Amino acid sequence: MATPISYHDVPTDTDMQTTLLPEPEEMYAFRNAFQVDNEAPNRDGDTVEYPRIQDDFEGDLVEIEPDEEHPEAKLEFDGLQAVWTEYGFKFRIRDKDVRNSKINLVMTNQQEMAREEMRRLDAIAGLVIENNRNSVEVGDSTNDFNYEAAVDMETELINAGYNQNRFLFILSPTAWGGLAKTAGDSGFAAQTERFANELRSEGIQHGELLGHPVIRTNTGFMGEQEAYLIDTGIYGWESPRKAFDVTQWRDDDERCWFYGLNGEIDWVPTEPEAALKALGGV
Repeated sequence: MATPISYHDVPTDTDMQTTLLPEPEEMYAFRNAFQVDNEAPNRDGDTVEYPRIQDDFEGDLVEIEPDEEHPEAKLEFDGLQAVWTEYGFKFRIRDKDVRNSKINLVMTNQQEMAREEMRRLDAIAGLVIENNRNSVEVGDSTNDFNYEAAVDMETELINAGYNQNRFLFILSPTAWGGLAKTAGDSGFAAQTERFANELRSEGIQHGELLGHPVIRTNTGFMGEQEAYLIDTGIYGWESPRKAFDVTQWRDDDERCWFYGLNGEIDWVPTEPEAALKALGGV
């Protein structure tokens, strides 16, 4: 539900930014799989290349004899680039809406539009994960996602060497609902703030599974029983070239104020194997 708004004059761009941008962060789901490159706005050029850790280090952790050099473990830059795309929309507030005290009606609608735009961004991040993930798939789409499938997912990623302290489950609403209904014997705990600092947004957690935070999403492309388990500390980077903000300008011919909400962003999966998908339950 949108936040009630009451304006007696034309809102400023600062008013709009405060009103439109915080609430859509509740829509974050897939974006929590990525670390945020907070230095992205300061980078030069139209793209930035991100390094990935390679298994074939030139050296391993070994005993070093007197007068020997340390072996070198290298990061590889192999063309993983953020190519920033601009997203946004504009809307108007007419002078007659101000005179007729209708700004609150206009703004309630624009809040919902902003939320939908943030959902679209989250869905784009989700498609990045879907197209860049571990080749192993857990479960069967003909079975409801269950606790056993979650255990298999965790076991697979831990066996692969990933850090369970950074794991995050992302579930479809149906998969989440099935677990919630069987909470007594599934181990699906009530909402918790544990690992809250691991999540980079102020979004909503929807429970805990195997000690890991759970977020459910309905951004539209996940199958009914699908789920992801992701090591959020290594999977990839969210690269916000320009943070989302709101600008305001006047059009006297149209007798209105325009507001534009836009930003530039891209997502780079530097370690695709750290994202595992379940098609359903075991």
